[in-house]
Amino acid sequence: MSFLSKCAWGRRVSAFVLFGLLVLSGRVFLFGAGVVHSTLFSELEVNRLGLTRPWFNQVLLDYGRSQVTGVTLQDDTLYITTDAGRLHVIDGKTGTTLWSRLLGSSELMTTEAAVNSKIVAVIHGTTLNVLDRFDGRRLLDIPIQAPPGAGPQVSERYIYVPILTGKIFAYPINEIPSKPGPSGRFTYEDVDAMRVNDKLSATVKEKMKKLLDDSQVEKYALSPVLANEILVCPALGHPLVQPILTTQTLFDDYCAWVTDNGSLMFARTHFSDEDNALKIVYRVTLSPEVFYADREHYNRVLVPYNNEMNYRPTYCPFDKSDFNSRKTPPGRGGMLLVGAQTGYIFAVNDFSGDVDWQFCAGERVIDPIGLSVDPDNPSADCCYATTYLGNFFCVKLKDGTEVWRTERVRQFVAATPSRIYVQDVYGDLVALDKQTGKEVSRISMDIGTYAVFNVESDRIYLVAPDGLVQCLHEIDSQQPRRYRETAVEIGERLKAERASYRSPQQAALAGEDDDQTDSDDDQADVKPAGGAPLISDGAFGEKPSKPAAEDDADADTDTGDDADADEADTDADTEDEEDEEDPFS
Repeated sequence: MSFLSKCAWGRRVSAFVLFGLLVLSGRVFLFGAGVVHSTLFSELEVNRLGLTRPWFNQVLLDYGRSQVTGVTLQDDTLYITTDAGRLHVIDGKTGTTLWSRLLGSSELMTTEAAVNSKIVAVIHGTTLNVLDRFDGRRLLDIPIQAPPGAGPQVSERYIYVPILTGKIFAYPINEIPSKPGPSGRFTYEDVDAMRVNDKLSATVKEKMKKLLDDSQVEKYALSPVLANEILVCPALGHPLVQPILTTQTLFDDYCAWVTDNGSLMFARTHFSDEDNALKIVYRVTLSPEVFYADREHYNRVLVPYNNEMNYRPTYCPFDKSDFNSRKTPPGRGGMLLVGAQTGYIFAVNDFSGDVDWQFCAGERVIDPIGLSVDPDNPSADCCYATTYLGNFFCVKLKDGTEVWRTERVRQFVAATPSRIYVQDVYGDLVALDKQTGKEVSRISMDIGTYAVFNVESDRIYLVAPDGLVQCLHEIDSQQPRRYRETAVEIGERLKAERASYRSPQQAALAGEDDDQTDSDDDQADVKPAGGAPLISDGAFGEKPSKPAAEDDADADTDTGDDADADEADTDADTEDEEDEEDPFS
């Protein structure tokens, strides 16, 4: 055998060996379909990071023609959409596939899903699909009269849809009572009388019993939305990002969205208004003043910036910043964290619209702001921002000061009491020390594998383009550690408050004081999502009146005479009346 023949034979053997190694490792390239199969992590691999893999699952899709396009995490449940027009729902605790639904043609765009306590809303093309959250039943198909700019957002009463032409549509959720269906021609006694000797009859018996049970369960149903019920609000820009729902109360919804002109809009939906209830209450322009020195003329020149925001704000259910705490009385509400193209991070109160603090990262912020909340030590709460060049900043929520920074990070993934998990610029999963930001360990991931952004719990969810879904968590954390109120808890809380609420007319018939049953006072006692206290309508421009007990205390402090105290009380009452007449003083 010649030397050239030996070389050719050696190359063939090397090719076969390489192909065998690829098959064994699971990384086989299907050249006909253009798909790379993702790698399933073994328990030994993830144990090196102090993690375990409790479950994995596979999304129903055609590997060669479709892939995963969006993931929504809500209440430890994954809502996964594909470019084939399918919505796949997986339980994040057990990995069980709850249901899967084909929305329509694969040629139409499918947005990310939005979830409340009972329904799932997703836009497919120009149709708003409303499905039952627990079984995937199709409840409504609402045609949208304009092209949507992003995915919808859902509260307990409305579905908010951003429109590309510069509007926000709010579609009401009209629940109707649904009676149990007919039991059919069989009863439980008939089913029990059937033969159970063979396996086939036993299987039929169980199926018929299940049908009987399902027929007696009350189904959730919605009535069609009429044209005069749709609320329309100007977006004051082009909303290209999914809106965010901040607070839900018995009387109001608070939502926010960002526009392409660098504005952060706050709107409120008041359910007692008979006219257009969706109204903008604040417009926050996040444009810091940046100057440079003109040495020729010895002056400062303002640098014009396009403060565009391309990602959804991150909502923190409470606002314990120093700026908000120094208010008299202390400010209430939650905090929105926004990153901008100018390299700034802004913390904005969702009730007052005040900017609590701003932090300059020096580079364009490209991803949503991560969040780490410690209920036992609120002063240690931090947020995490990723920049265009891969710098990763840890900033205190209290005052916006920098704690530490690290490099080569692509996005925030999840937070635990001792670690911060991120995905670096190489696509690997990296564990960082929460106190110092130093790398603890890392594990390699396939190209295209997506780590779900999670600020709800300490779970890590990995989704590959071919539909492989894996869950990771720390070995000593068997139960999910949650950081905010779930949608089901919000729905149950509002339902209980609605059942116990009495209108002023009902209270008058019961012989109670109208001041104690005023809707604004009841609204102030309601706690919003996440446990943050709620403010009354006075936070939106009206100056709240001074409590009577506080007036008496101030009057008694001024002088010791009874006459002077009465005069002070009279002056205090006069000032309160002036404040009520002029709420914008």
